[in-house]
Amino acid sequence: MDIPIEPAHLTQLRDGGPGSLLVWHEEAHRLRVTALTGGDDDPDVLGYADIIIAGYRDLPDADDTEAAIQRWAVRARQHALQRGLTPTVAPLRVAMRRRGLHLRCAPDIIGATGEDLPEIAEEYETDSGHAVVAVTTPLGYAAPARILVFDDAACEPLHTLAIEVEHASLLQAADIVAAAAHAAAYLM
Repeated sequence: MDIPIEPAHLTQLRDGGPGSLLVWHEEAHRLRVTALTGGDDDPDVLGYADIIIAGYRDLPDADDTEAAIQRWAVRARQHALQRGLTPTVAPLRVAMRRRGLHLRCAPDIIGATGEDLPEIAEEYETDSGHAVVAVTTPLGYAAPARILVFDDAACEPLHTLAIEVEHASLLQAADIVAAAAHAAAYLM
């Protein structure tokens, strides 16, 4: 299925600012821009049917709307891979948001072919914007989750963690990984 991305979506994403995401809702078959910066009662919470197409930080610097739409359309056609990993990361996204860490761009899918476990790599930023937290989560936490923390100017991570949570439930694992990411982000 082709997801209809239009220039108006880029405008909405740009207007939404940092923390805004372009999300495809599979059950409603619609795109929406959401800013996941609220609390537990935020109506924009991402669910299992939500596929992230792009984030505010994915916007092009220049006014190259057509190139961005084409790039995002390719990503959107691969949404089945993200859908398969969403049950693992949906609780993590909520746990991270509760700690003031917000998704900043669309995730990357790693190892979806071959013998490696599929993983989803997501970038979060702190409320203050002083740190970027990269979290790589394997399907079902069957391997350690990896956390890298960068400040805005650093190319090398300031903190690197591997969190083993394979025996925890998805909710417990999400809470443990989010707590570790939060602690590492604010140790700087």
